[in-house]
Amino acid sequence: MTIDLGHHILGETAGVIGVGTSEEVCGVATALVAQARFSVDVVTRDLDPAVYDDTDFLEALKAFVLERRRVEVRILVRDPMPAVRRGHRLIPLARQLSTFFDVRVPASQHRDFNQAFLVVDATGYIHRELTERYDGTADFNDRLHAKGLQRLFEEMWEPATPTPELRRVHI
Repeated sequence: MTIDLGHHILGETAGVIGVGTSEEVCGVATALVAQARFSVDVVTRDLDPAVYDDTDFLEALKAFVLERRRVEVRILVRDPMPAVRRGHRLIPLARQLSTFFDVRVPASQHRDFNQAFLVVDATGYIHRELTERYDGTADFNDRLHAKGLQRLFEEMWEPATPTPELRRVHI
């Protein structure tokens, strides 16, 4: 089943959307990021390639950072090494546009966190209770839930450390 996202507008269209496949999660993530104006925050175990290594998603993310001023993409990735070994395309994008991207590994107290989420402009979100499953919810206009996820993100972000595997190498 494909979710019709044509009429969903970030900050305007409210209503929970159920997702259950990687394609649905990727489609909603792409639609949210394509409408982002200020921030994209992601919590992921391994940069979930079925979602974040998708061509349409990466194009939307690249357009977000290149077409706007003062934007940020912050990513908390529990284990970046599988993505590095696999040649995940988000990594060179983050390195190339390092002014806009900040990628960190959660501190030890958050390493067992097993949820995955994406929050856009503290307004829209995708939230999966279990990172290894694609079952979850999304909404393009639920500031209350999005801000709750944002607070959780901030709590995890502050003690997190930069990922040496994803830093740009200057030669």
